[in-house]
Amino acid sequence: MAAALAVAMTALSVPVQAVSAEPLAANNENVSFFDKLIDTIASWFKKPNDKADDSGGSPIDFEYYQKKNPDIYAWIEIPGTDISYPVLQNKNDKYYLKRDWQKKKSTAGALFTESAYNGKDFSDPATVIYGHRTIKGQLFGELQKLYSSKQGLKDYNEIIIYLPDKTMHYKVFAATPYSDVHILHNYDFSSKRQTKLFINSVFSSRSLDANYIKDNYSSDKKGLLILSCCLQGDNDKRFLVLAQLTKTEKSAKPENANLDK
Repeated sequence: MAAALAVAMTALSVPVQAVSAEPLAANNENVSFFDKLIDTIASWFKKPNDKADDSGGSPIDFEYYQKKNPDIYAWIEIPGTDISYPVLQNKNDKYYLKRDWQKKKSTAGALFTESAYNGKDFSDPATVIYGHRTIKGQLFGELQKLYSSKQGLKDYNEIIIYLPDKTMHYKVFAATPYSDVHILHNYDFSSKRQTKLFINSVFSSRSLDANYIKDNYSSDKKGLLILSCCLQGDNDKRFLVLAQLTKTEKSAKPENANLDK
């Protein structure tokens, strides 16, 4: 599977990361003749168990995945979409720009957070998950398409983060094009003032692709989740989806979810 993925993604490219900018997620505009193969491979990455068990347990068998790759520490799912993937973190924050979840070389990369700025329990004031905007839609390839209308924010307003010991539910409140400024480097989200500055910068966007449901955000609550990929048509900018934590559930013994199935 990994070998096929590597071959199928050969035609895609990843820009070089700027020191002061967000990690770059590729805008893969070159359609390869392996399109059908890529679609098939992308389907292998879907989480097979759609729902947690009745006891609130995670549908992800983290023990299984962490034996394959200890860098896997979370799983993201957006109900109603095909976005259902592992989230990884490596000491080298550029590592998963060009490697898949099995650490195989791949221009599609994987979804990841930066160890320099985020822990692995989603307890930070703000967590940023980076992913490539791939031409065939896997990873964050469909993110901008899904959220470029207010109806999209309503239809896909929940983001679920599965961890080995808990499940976290976030409500989407904004989606917008943004500069490539490194958000976690330039804003201290432990400061209410800095957080307000960032949120105001999001809500003040005049882009036609910017959409908000301001009632879904509260300055009195903590737990921001930001999804980041390259903006379609301009690799020097990002497309962000922002959500806020609404509920955390303790997980029971997880069911088995297997990317190899």
